Amino acid sequence: DLIQQYWQDDRLTGMTAPLNIPSIVYPSIWLPDTYIRSSVSKTLQGISSENTLYILHPDGNSLLSNRMSVTAKCDMDLQYFPMDTQNCSLAIESYGYTADNIIYYWKLDNKDEKPVGGWQGRKTAQFQLLNVTSGTYIRDGHVGNRSNIMVSFQLGRNVFFYIMQ
Repeated sequence: DLIQQYWQDDRLTGMTAPLNIPSIVYPSIWLPDTYIRSSVSKTLQGISSENTLYILHPDGNSLLSNRMSVTAKCDMDLQYFPMDTQNCSLAIESYGYTADNIIYYWKLDNKDEKPVGGWQGRKTAQFQLLNVTSGTYIRDGHVGNRSNIMVSFQLGRNVFFYIMQ
């Protein structure tokens, strides 16, 4: 639904008030090249095709906020189907920058806050969301180490969906 990225750029300090940057300026300034590694497709949500907010603060802190829907692949182990449990993950990282240039981490306002919330009780006809975990990792990439944040979803299949078919 909503992905928000924050970063500090000391080259952009000195303004007197926060500035809402229009999308026409995006090609002229540095923005993180964040992508979701397991995504098959993504769609921006909303009325306009540019459903992005970029706010630059006087101290050089930046906020980039996008509303999007993501379709991701999940390799499933169907050995115990239809009484199986599946684990699916989303890894968010930079496409072109290594961990020498960009470090991703979950921005939490307090130590008890979870990066991904509001998932309890979510279900579809086929699955129930059992648990959500998250973490921050450095992985070996082909051209250097990559910083990423990951969220994993544990899905329990609803066996009654198949009995009632």
